[in-house]
Order: sequence, then C-alpha cells, then structure tokens
Amino acid sequence: MTPMLEKKPLVVIFTGANERAIGAFCRSLQREHIDFVLITRNAKDLLYHTRLRRHLFAQRTLDSLDENEFKRLLLDVKTHYPERALTVAPSAESINRLLLGMQEWMHHEGIQGINVSSQIYELFSDKEKLLAAAVKAGLEIPPLIEHLSESQLPFVLKPKVESIAKGQRIYPLLVRNAAEYVEHVASYDATRYLIQRYIDGQSFYYLYFRNDVGVLALYQRNIAQQAAGKSIVAAELVSCPNSATDQRLRALLEQYEYRGFIMFEVMESAGQHFLIEANPRMWGPMQLALENGFRASWLVQAQHDSPQMAETRRFLRFWRREKYLWLGGFAGQTRTQMRFFSGARLWLLQACCWLPRYDIWFATDSLRLFFFEFLRSGKRQ
Repeated sequence: MTPMLEKKPLVVIFTGANERAIGAFCRSLQREHIDFVLITRNAKDLLYHTRLRRHLFAQRTLDSLDENEFKRLLLDVKTHYPERALTVAPSAESINRLLLGMQEWMHHEGIQGINVSSQIYELFSDKEKLLAAAVKAGLEIPPLIEHLSESQLPFVLKPKVESIAKGQRIYPLLVRNAAEYVEHVASYDATRYLIQRYIDGQSFYYLYFRNDVGVLALYQRNIAQQAAGKSIVAAELVSCPNSATDQRLRALLEQYEYRGFIMFEVMESAGQHFLIEANPRMWGPMQLALENGFRASWLVQAQHDSPQMAETRRFLRFWRREKYLWLGGFAGQTRTQMRFFSGARLWLLQACCWLPRYDIWFATDSLRLFFFEFLRSGKRQ
C-alpha cells in the first residue's frame, strides 16, 4: 500500500502590526520555499509598500479584532487551498490572544495555531505572571515598589497584563523625573500596573526556539531604542551575556513545556542581570536571528523533529549580517527621548555606511517602504 503523502504546509500570516518581524519571517519562508499568504488589516498596511503584497490573500473588512471574521477568513484560505496544511503564524500579541480563544475551533478545522495553551502563553506574556515564575526559577527581577511616590523616582509603571478588552495593548510608562511623574500619576491604576525600579544598564535579548526535542538560542545586544521603551532600532549579535541567566531561562521553558519562538529581555546593571519581559511571539528585530541561524520553517516542523540551525546569511556572499538596523525607526523620534546604549554613536555611523547589509527595509523587495517611512515622517512635522 502506498503511504499517504503529508500535505504541503501553507503559513497564514495576519498583518497590521509588527511589520518588521513579519517581513523578516516571510523572507525566511521564501528562502526555504515554504508558501505563505498574507491577510492584511486595512489598505494602510505598510507591507503594501513591499513585494510581499504579491502574497496577499485577503484584507480584513473590520479594523477591530472580530473572531467571526477571522474564522471566515481562515475557512476561505482552507477552501482555496484544500490540499494544504494550514499553520497560522504568531505575528502579534493582540492577534495571538484572539487565536488562543479559537484553539478548539481551529483544532476541529485542522488548522495549526499557537503551540501552547492560553495559560502557558499568558504566563510568559503577562508581566506579573512572568515575574512571579521568574523569581521561583531563581532569576533576578527589578525591585518592586509598593506605593506610588515621587520620592521613589525613577521607576516604571509596568502593566500586569499585555492587553485588556478587545485586544487593546497596554504599554509600560517610564517615570524618570518630576514632570513625567505629574503626567502619569493621574492615570495610574493599581489594578492594571505594578511599580518597578527603573534599571539603567545594557539591554540584551535572549532568543529561543523550543520544541519537544530541544532548544536553540541566539543572543543580541541592543544599541538604540525608540522613546518610551518602544521598538529596538539597532542591535547586534553577541555571545551569551550570562550563562547562569541563560540556564535558568532554558529551565523555565522546559518546566512549562513551552513550544515555539520566544524572546526574553534582560538588563545588565552593575554585574546583575534582571529579567524585564518576554515576547512569546515574533519580535521586532527578528531579522537578526533569522539571518544568523534561526529558521521560520521551524514553525511548520513536527514537534518531535530536531530543529537545525540554517547557514548564516552573508551580504554579497562574503560579509555576515551580524547587525540589525531600522533607520526608519529614527524618523519622527525626538533624539533626547530615545535610549542609546554604550557605544551607540560609533556603531550607528558604521552601520549606516552599510545600509544594504543591515537595514531591515533597504533591500530590493522593500526599498519603497524604506523611503515611504521617511516621507511619512516629514509630512507629520
């Protein structure tokens, strides 16, 4: 008897947020000849300014996250590609939360979604739950402050959960001086925020992929960040910053049987390594990992198959792409409000001399978007 052939995979990606990670993820899928389709949020989706628009399957009719619409769209893809095994990529926090609520339906329809339960996902994504688990695992976290007080400056108002009703995202609030204290104290809600000491040091990302066979890791040092703790705009690949932290993070993933891609931010200050947060999904500067061994194809690989690192990508077949730059992320930013880490000025000067080698959008498939981000910023000013 001839064995039944496995269905060829098809990755479904909902866009509208986290475009840089999605762009890098799609490029990795293309390199390994894995088909994918995009479902955009609206006509303003930034990926329309790239060649990835050729992979457009549909555009959502509602700007809000609607479970019925997502089900309809996934069934449309399934009907259009009946011989394909569908896998939905973990593209953004709000979308992942919606998909987690659809897990039973997706399993019934034979569509692969998030590889962990909603409880495990929330443990890593929600800061209050993650910090509690981290302490039990022996990881250091920034000191907690019990009561809101100007005498405790500087500190961070950190949301206990990543999002509230209808997928609305809550962001951390940096409170470093009296002016920021006055600005944020009126909107402070003790039920939504916890207060942590502000850590001034070097930011690192510990990057992992784990399945039932094992875990693979890369590490990046962050060079520059947008104001208010938003997106990383420059980073570089480094060796493991701290082996003890790395071992404890691996043990945490093992303990909860986490599966998939995940990023942990760790701040190093005065020889201590503090866990800040985790992203159990695609992360903004994911291109750095996907150019240096990580593979988007792991998303559709069987959980019992050992993941293998890809060959390091090289610019013009010679130079490694060991740096990451999003020059468009500087557009519209007030330089005094951005965060620059040690050695940032020289690093940025050198990286800007190699835009085609390092910049996320300065490439043949996305050059239009590279210039669009600067033109859009100029119109706003």
